Amino acid sequence: VLCRILSKKYDVIVAPAAAVCQKTIPPEKLSELTYDISFGNDVTEETLMSVLLRNGYARTEQVEGPGQFSIRGGITDFFPPDRTNPVRIELWGDTVDTVSEFDPSTQRRFGSLKHCSIPPANETVISDPEALSKKLMQTAARLRTEKSRKAKEKLEADAKAVSDGIRLGCADKYLDAVYDAPGLIFDYLPENTKIFVSESADVR
Repeated sequence: VLCRILSKKYDVIVAPAAAVCQKTIPPEKLSELTYDISFGNDVTEETLMSVLLRNGYARTEQVEGPGQFSIRGGITDFFPPDRTNPVRIELWGDTVDTVSEFDPSTQRRFGSLKHCSIPPANETVISDPEALSKKLMQTAARLRTEKSRKAKEKLEADAKAVSDGIRLGCADKYLDAVYDAPGLIFDYLPENTKIFVSESADVR
């Protein structure tokens, strides 16, 4: 949804109040991390892999679901969260030769594309693992009661995992620690956006 708003490919957004009040990746960060690719562009396989790993995609043998990617012999497959089908990029040397969608069940490509984007695979992109690890350890050090022992152990374990370069399945809960100023969906909307509230008493 956030990608669609940034690229102005939407007319109406429908969301519960809890969702629009939820913190998320700031719009300037999402824009900064989104990597655009077009037919005929020059790009190396190493660059594509670096972008996909940086943006939180998991490398797999075969792409079957959102947030996954695979690279083999000049072919890069990835499944962005803002698309219905995964994307296949074929290189001729260091030039983008074809960009297309493919069916994850058959792995056959269809529907040529002129361009595509590689947005983050999730809302929490850990660009500075050491800084996050340090913040988590500092938070853990403040937990000193017996009741908070399990929470402290979890924080310390996650801090070590981040420092060791291990992907966290629960990274979104550390969104406030990753971004100095997390965003809201309202930060993505233009100033003249019309907002309609249903069940206003409940929302209030």
